[in-house]
Amino acid sequence: MVLCAHITQTPFIFIDALHTDADSRFSTYAARNDGWDIPGKNVDSPPLHMPFEVCPGILVPSSSPERRTGLLDHARQTKSSYPKGQIDVFLHEGLINDAIAALDPYASHTLVEQVVDAALQLQSQLDWVIQACRKQAEYIMDRGKAELYSSAANWLAKARKAYQMLEHQEEWQTYLDELLSQHGRKYKLVPMLKALR
Repeated sequence: MVLCAHITQTPFIFIDALHTDADSRFSTYAARNDGWDIPGKNVDSPPLHMPFEVCPGILVPSSSPERRTGLLDHARQTKSSYPKGQIDVFLHEGLINDAIAALDPYASHTLVEQVVDAALQLQSQLDWVIQACRKQAEYIMDRGKAELYSSAANWLAKARKAYQMLEHQEEWQTYLDELLSQHGRKYKLVPMLKALR
């Protein structure tokens, strides 16, 4: 089954691997003139996104290195208020810097978390991870959103992991002590912060 969707005027092809013949799953892509051949569909632009959690593989499995580079360049230049498609592609390709660049300053916490988790897994851009996690956690704590304190603690746990990977445990402890001092009266938050020592 092939579904087409338009995200920021860029066609993205989603392939439902669960309903696709496994033997022909990747062999159906073939460059034909300027278009791409997908059974039952004639697509003017190449596929830029596949659901990687279901169908891991190369960005465009049968494309040439030049075409692949062109697709990645196009994704880098595409601006979107919700760049999930581009971020999925960049993370799948291990391009953490590009994924970070695709995030705008007001990106949703789910997109930020997706990039943070990938960066932690690859142990890449850990200083950015720390700043991103601190920003998310501090936003919650500074506004006294008690119902979201567990989310703030999760962000801080990710930051602590990045500090540890950088072997900056003392900086982490200093930061945590500052948070405990600043938010010491928030009785629901304090035990969560102490658990991060």
